[in-house]
Amino acid sequence: AGMAALLLMISCTGPGGTLDPTEQTLDAANQPGADVSAEQPERCASGNRLEIYVAGYSQIGAVRKVPCYWHDGVRTDLEQPPNGGVAYAISVSRRSVYAAGYAIDSQSGWVACCWKNGVRTELQNGSVATALAMTVAANGTIYMAGKNQFDTAAFWKNTAETGLSGAAATGVTLANGKVYVSGYYNRGTDGIVPCRWANGVRADLQSPSLD
Repeated sequence: AGMAALLLMISCTGPGGTLDPTEQTLDAANQPGADVSAEQPERCASGNRLEIYVAGYSQIGAVRKVPCYWHDGVRTDLEQPPNGGVAYAISVSRRSVYAAGYAIDSQSGWVACCWKNGVRTELQNGSVATALAMTVAANGTIYMAGKNQFDTAAFWKNTAETGLSGAAATGVTLANGKVYVSGYYNRGTDGIVPCRWANGVRADLQSPSLD
């Protein structure tokens, strides 16, 4: 038994297996909130074969979950502690497969992490946390969004965490030189309010009136 979160991914390769030559790279010292105009999702030419990647877990017995992904129906298990984990998001960039989610550590409980080609890396302040969404820039920088150890919204650039003023972050993308994150927060008697952040600055989204 198991569950899966579906992503349709188109293989992105140009002539000779190379990317668009106009793609740029950034210095590794680039920080969240700085210009990320070169860090845009990869572009691909039309006519490439559609490949389907699915992230989730397979279940062993009644309890243990094994994080994994499927590529055109073929399962690949991801590196994990003995107690297992779950992959919530997946992205493919430069022929590498990235996934994000959590692993279950016997001491810390849920530990937010990402995988690159099956190898797991824990995220900063990832104890009792999880990554729910991700995107990978053309230069290989990984962005993930989710909940941190304080049960609040956060995003990670590679493994470095940036806290957000909200309850949870559910999506992340790059556009026009900015990092955009979607999510929600609790506004007291108004209840849950949907919102988005641009480089960490929150803006509320329209929701039904409670009047």
